[in-house]
Amino acid sequence: MRAHVAAGWAALALSAGCSRGAPASREEPTVAPSVERASASPSSYGLAAPTPDVAPSARPPHPQTEAAPLPSLSPPAPGEAHRSTLAALDRDPLLRAQAQMLRDHFADPHGPFTLQEAELAGGRTAALVQRANESDPIVLVVDRDQLLWSKKRPTAGIVVPALHPAIAPRPDGGVALFVYVAALHHLAARMWADDGNAFAEIDLGAVEACDGLAAAYAPGRGWIAACASATGTRAQRLRENGTVAWGPESAELSVANVMATQIAFDTPASFVLIERARAVGGDRVLVLRFDDDGKPMWPAAVDLGALGGGRAIPAATVPRQGLVRVALTGRTVEVDSQGHVSSATP
Repeated sequence: MRAHVAAGWAALALSAGCSRGAPASREEPTVAPSVERASASPSSYGLAAPTPDVAPSARPPHPQTEAAPLPSLSPPAPGEAHRSTLAALDRDPLLRAQAQMLRDHFADPHGPFTLQEAELAGGRTAALVQRANESDPIVLVVDRDQLLWSKKRPTAGIVVPALHPAIAPRPDGGVALFVYVAALHHLAARMWADDGNAFAEIDLGAVEACDGLAAAYAPGRGWIAACASATGTRAQRLRENGTVAWGPESAELSVANVMATQIAFDTPASFVLIERARAVGGDRVLVLRFDDDGKPMWPAAVDLGALGGGRAIPAATVPRQGLVRVALTGRTVEVDSQGHVSSATP
């Protein structure tokens, strides 16, 4: 651990608890209290070391060890939040009903803005809106046109800079926020329950570099957060009970010079990374497949060819189990579970 970040960070203390205590603010994040700090341990900067076996809490929030969707809620679809870029705040139908609040938040309504939209359990929607340079983020949870709760400072209390925020659903209808804590070289997660109360803050382990962060959720399997950088892609899987699956140092999934990565769950026991990798002659699109232990299922990455078109990363979908569809410039291809590539069928 790095001594130069030891002093003064009392956030990202790992805590978890039932959300049904005193009402949380509808607008400001509730920061969990810090753990007692000691100079010779990771908690000296408010961060307890992750463990694959013990949930990161002094007291379990509930008697059960695994969180599960509430019976009355339909689970969200597996995958990442949908990402888009907006020239103005009123360009997206989801945000129009919240236009006045967003104008007040950003002061200057001129874009560009980036938007992440995640479908939550029960049919509600979470949105993360921020400027293109990742400044002034705000998280909203809405049910159609009704604002249920918001976090105007979603990374408050995390040592700055908290980079590349990404949202994903929680199984209880709440929201998970993933960030890269650059000063500590760690991935971290902040959780809110379905009512907007703080649920947990979790250290996901060490990651040396992160130029872009992707996060995806699958019901029953938890979350995968992946950091792309010039040295490759490192990732962590977070179980629904709040424990990490791939150890305190995370897992190395690729060694290519990666600009961006996307995660897709292609089967109930595997996932794929779709990566934009730098290469001589232009950026390439690579596809890699892993099991839930982070072990590769193909001997090498599948190269889909040059990206072209200047897009940060191609759009990927899973039309059926075991098949990933990737939209490239001028063509769409499908990759099956064996790594075979074919042109997409209409």
